[in-house]
Amino acid sequence: MDISEIKDRINRLKQNSLEIITNTHMGFLDSLSGKCNLYENEGAIIITYNDCDIQRLYFYFCALEYLKGLLYDIPSGDYIMEKTERLGFELNIDLCDVGFREIKRLYRYTNNRIGDLLESDAPVLDYRKAVPKEIFDGSYLDKINRLLRKTFDPQISHLPDDILLSKQLEAREFLGVTENSEIVTLLQRRIENKRFYINQIINRGPKENIHAVLLDELFVFASNGGKIVYSWIEEDNIASVRFHEKYGLKRDGTYVIVFSYHKAE
Repeated sequence: MDISEIKDRINRLKQNSLEIITNTHMGFLDSLSGKCNLYENEGAIIITYNDCDIQRLYFYFCALEYLKGLLYDIPSGDYIMEKTERLGFELNIDLCDVGFREIKRLYRYTNNRIGDLLESDAPVLDYRKAVPKEIFDGSYLDKINRLLRKTFDPQISHLPDDILLSKQLEAREFLGVTENSEIVTLLQRRIENKRFYINQIINRGPKENIHAVLLDELFVFASNGGKIVYSWIEEDNIASVRFHEKYGLKRDGTYVIVFSYHKAE
């Protein structure tokens, strides 16, 4: 369905309802154009799309009973749904009552003043320039693709398809260290609006590898006026929490709950 028509239907639902609950936003829907399906009733809209063989589900509804009724209309199969929450402002709605099952929580960790850490005597700074970094280009597409899919759960991590990965490589988002032409350290970072997003980290070499690569990027980021660094970390990934805490990142109160939903035939 055309994305403009989807937005029109969402706007009509909003006009006819006092309050709308959603797990997405209109701007995000632009990226789904041509890949999504819409289902609706008088009080709810469900949007599904295929994300590298993961069926993701987004909703707008004015009351839980409308969402429950609409879930009967979607095709059978397994779906993944994400809901962003803010500590202290959670909605008093239990989506498990309509068949969703919580499978993971990811917490956002943030440092709003990375420059302060880079100017301190933090132990992690000892790894700066420990090894030279490499910026990966399109020739590494297949290797990075295999490495990402071998390391991360595609239900939890939004792994790129070949088209998106090619664009990310062109944007110089992937850096790391190689040994004998194989990637042993991989960092994906994205910088937007002076915010440094640590997206993916894989390190199969010495610990100084990943610290050296990340520190080099952070010093460049800070020298250009950047301040905010953030990352999303699975609640049970203690090693990742400890790694990011070395850079002053702490929970900022925002988290994502990942749900699964099974529609029987």
